[in-house]
Amino acid sequence: MVCENQDLYYQALRDADKVSDCTDFIEFMLRVIDDSLKVSISDNLNQKNDGKNVGNMSEDNKKLPKTALQILIILQDNTTITIQLLAQQLGVTTRTVERNIKLLQENNRLKLVGSTNSGHWLVINK
Repeated sequence: MVCENQDLYYQALRDADKVSDCTDFIEFMLRVIDDSLKVSISDNLNQKNDGKNVGNMSEDNKKLPKTALQILIILQDNTTITIQLLAQQLGVTTRTVERNIKLLQENNRLKLVGSTNSGHWLVINK
């Protein structure tokens, strides 16, 4: 991550040192981390979207929207992720995530175990 942005990394570090304020450097690092995570998540979704991790591409899966399938994939790796983080990772609104979760629950593909605050998601493979 830093290797690809090495020149910018050292420039941000020098600039922060000059003004004795690390705010710009921290913002630079957060942008690099954010960009790396977006690429990683996108690559991960593209690799996993073959259906292996959410059951075979059955007729049930074919009827689900792409966002719902992506939610299942993410929830298999992180069963305690929040709706807000799901929305950020998928680039959709929290309402879109909520609608898709409701759809997944109605289709018996997803179940919330425990409370909404301290529970976790159970992905049901068909």
